Amino acid sequence: MVDVNSTIECQPRVVGKKGVTHKLRKSGQIPAVAYGPGQEPRSLMLEPYRFGLQRAQYGLSHIYDVAVEGQGGFKAIIKNLQRDPITQDVIHVDLYCVDMSKPIRVEVTVEITGKAVGTVDGGIVTQVLRRIEVQCLPDKVPAKLTVDVSSLAIGQSIHTDKMQLPPGVALTLRRPEVVATCMVPEEEVVATPATTAEGLPVEGAVPAEGAPAEGAAAAPGAEGAAAAPGAKAAPGAKGAPGTAPGAKGAPAAAGAKGAPGAAAPAAKGAPAADAKKGEKKGGKK
Repeated sequence: MVDVNSTIECQPRVVGKKGVTHKLRKSGQIPAVAYGPGQEPRSLMLEPYRFGLQRAQYGLSHIYDVAVEGQGGFKAIIKNLQRDPITQDVIHVDLYCVDMSKPIRVEVTVEITGKAVGTVDGGIVTQVLRRIEVQCLPDKVPAKLTVDVSSLAIGQSIHTDKMQLPPGVALTLRRPEVVATCMVPEEEVVATPATTAEGLPVEGAVPAEGAPAEGAAAAPGAEGAAAAPGAKAAPGAKGAPGTAPGAKGAPAAAGAKGAPGAAAPAAKGAPAADAKKGEKKGGKK
């Protein structure tokens, strides 16, 4: 990393319409504003590359020296960064002027160190809190707060009231919050159907998806499946052995109607037309 000092060099900026700010960004500068208690707001602009190196090296909670070309300098912290929603490039900077004799509130980074004893037994350490607000004099602002998790066992956690703070630094939290925990990861349980030693499903066990339940009727059309009582046989389907009605050699059922197209029996007592003709011819001879 390139070593740079913590002095942010700026130039005065003329406030104009929205198009002026857009042209400023096109020229390779970032618009900025500086404000604070007892300070008039200043419109500034700064060079983005050097400013990015300073942020990476010193962080957001550092007290920077701000040098304005043609004007007096001041001390400030980076209060806010506005980024482009697509490229994530910084497009605006807020600098907060500080009075070195008065306490300020600022967020600092929380970092955990050490190997928790619970990790030996399969536990996993999870950091819950990554930034925290502190109150102190500007020259007492820590770059970061470090929390040692070496004593964490499975099922335990470290809270903010157990953090070791530098002299002159206080937390602004009203109640303790969890910084880190050590827990055993939950295992996913996959349900399997219970079976006997022979591989048969246990009575009362829920069958696997897609398998027919015990005692359930076979699907229609299944080979060898017995027809339900009273159900009509499907046209052209083979009947069960010894049960097919109308099989070859079997007597017709009494009173059964003839099949369509069969000859109807002659009506009782009806004279045959051919017999009468034969009698008349015999009498003439």
